[in-house]
Formats: sequence, structure tokens, C-alpha cells
Amino acid sequence: MTNNDSFADSPHNLIFIKRIEQYKMQAFKNNLLTAFGGVAALILCVLFSVPRYIVVIWLCTFLLVQVFSNLVDFTLTKFAKSYTQKMIWFRLRICCAMLTAGCFGAIHFLLPDSAGIFDRMLIMTMAVAFSCTVVIGFQMFPILYMLYCLVTVSSITAYLLLHPYSLGIDESIIYICCIIFGHFFVLQKSLFSYKISILAIQNEIKLENEIVSHIASKKVIRRQAYYDQLTDILNRRGFEKKAEKLIEQQQPFLLVFIDLNKFKSINDTYGHLCGDQVLQVFAKRLKANIKQDDVSARLGGDEFCILLKHQDDSGNLSHIDKYLGRLQEKLCETMSVCNLNLRVSSSMGVVSFPEQAQTLDQLLTIADNRMYQTKSS
Repeated sequence: MTNNDSFADSPHNLIFIKRIEQYKMQAFKNNLLTAFGGVAALILCVLFSVPRYIVVIWLCTFLLVQVFSNLVDFTLTKFAKSYTQKMIWFRLRICCAMLTAGCFGAIHFLLPDSAGIFDRMLIMTMAVAFSCTVVIGFQMFPILYMLYCLVTVSSITAYLLLHPYSLGIDESIIYICCIIFGHFFVLQKSLFSYKISILAIQNEIKLENEIVSHIASKKVIRRQAYYDQLTDILNRRGFEKKAEKLIEQQQPFLLVFIDLNKFKSINDTYGHLCGDQVLQVFAKRLKANIKQDDVSARLGGDEFCILLKHQDDSGNLSHIDKYLGRLQEKLCETMSVCNLNLRVSSSMGVVSFPEQAQTLDQLLTIADNRMYQTKSS
């Protein structure tokens, strides 16, 4: 895993990605309400007889910003997959929100001086209404709303500074206080929603981690229950489960019981560590030289077993003697363990299901007896 991947998977950034995921459900609503706000602002400009060319310029600017906003939303929610991509497109989305706030703030400069405080309050009520839609869409990002407040309040202040006589002093103070109070109220709601949503996301991530951890633990426990820790092939319990399933399905197979010859002398002469390495190499060879659908297992000690399921069209295992002969040749090839070259042979006992036995105990008993007959001959 690279450093970037580790950074992107940190809890802080997982929360950010979850917040972006929640925005997907609100993006369309946010842009639709913004468009309604733009239409209302346009109607207000027409009612106050703002020059047509100014209205056209404002409308074109507003539409371009909204087209770009929708494009960014679409890319953010559909194509941005990694944390880095989401962060880049989210920053662009913040820029779009600031441009939209600027468009609403510019309305102050478009209206004639004859527009009174009531008309301008109507505009800013509409702007605050738009800001509420921003909170709906970006309730997880209070910093975005803070920047939006800064743009709108700055536009009001700039207008009053440039047109000191358009409104009276008392009216100006009331106007600014109302706008600041409105933004402060919405910001409080945004921060409250942010805290609630963050807690919900943290709980969701915690639950997901617990589920993943539980599944991983179950896999580990299952593997420990059914696989031999030394050789990494099935143990007796796993082998019995596979065999019982084949018997239940009445699927013909051969059970081959395999025992290493003179393995005790290897342990006594070279030590148990060397003996363990012999078992590991033998199990690896056994698994590598049977077909993928066949089953290999270590029953215990130096005893192994395989289930051969592949058949020809007549229903009989084909060329089994030649197959087992080649398998024995592969298994007894010289192996390098503990800085030694050892050649370990094995004995096999073979029994077929269902022709020669009907239960797993019968199959193992017959195969074990035949293996010892082969070993003693």
C-alpha cells in the first residue's frame, strides 16, 4: 500500500468521502432551488426596469455558473472515485457556490437607487433562502457556508459604502443586522446538522469496521478449523467434510491413503524441524500434482489422503494405475531440506466409492489396510 493510499484510508478522510456520498442525494435539489432563486432575481430586475443589456450579462453569467456547477456535481458524484479526485472536484464545487453567491450579491448593484429597503430585503431573503439550499446540500461542510456568508455580507457592505445615500443610516443598520442575524441562524443550523451527521457517519464507519473484523475473524477461525497449520492443506476435519459431501451427493470417487515410508527415522536422525519441512514439501508436491477439483489433506502425523473425482464418460476413474504411478514418482523425487538432499518414498492404499464401500469409515479402513499391505510387500 502506498503512502497516498494510507492517507486516503485514514478515519478523517473516510469521513470526508462519506460526506461526499451523502451530498449525491442532495445535489440535484440544491441546483434546482438555486435556479429558482435566479429566476426570482431576474423577475425583480425586470420589475425595476434594470437595463436590458445588464440583465442579459447577469443572466448569462448566472447560467454559465450553474452549468459549470451541474457539471462539477455530475463529475463529483459519478466519476470521482479516489479521495484525491473527490477533493479536487469538491474544491471546484466550493468555487461554484462562491460564484453563485457573487451573482446574488451583484443584484444590489443592478437595482436602481429608487429600490428601497423592502425591495433589497426581498432580494437578500431570496439570497438567504438560497443559502439554506446550500446548507441542505452541504450540511456536512460548514466552512462552505461561512465562505458564502462572507461573500454575501461583503457585497452588501460594498454596496452601502459605494452608495451611502441610497438608504438611511438607520435603515442600513437594520438591513445589515437582519442579514447577519439570518446568516447566523442558518449557520447555527448548519453546525448542528454537521455534528449530528458526523456522529452518524462515525457510527456507520465503526459498524462497518466491526462487520469487516467479524467476517475476517470468522474466516480465520474457519481456516484454523479445517486446515492443517503446518502444511496449509485440509486437516482431518476438513477432509471428512469434503468426503461426506461427495458421499451424500453419490458422486463416485477414489480415496487414496498415503503414508510416508521410514518417516520416524528422519525425525530421529535429523530432528523434528527437519521432519516438519519434509511434511511441508511433501504436502506442497501432493497438492501441485493432483487436479484442481481433487482434494488433498493431511490426516495427522505422516498420513495423507487424496480424493480423486475426475471420471471418463463410462463413469470409471480412467488410467488410475498409471496416474498413481506418476504421482508416486513426483512425490519421491529428491527434496532439499535442512541443507540435506533427502529422497522420501510413500505407500498408497486405494479404495473406490461406491463400488467397494458405502461410508467414510469403511473407505478409510479399507484404504488403510491396503496401504499397509503395500508397505509390507
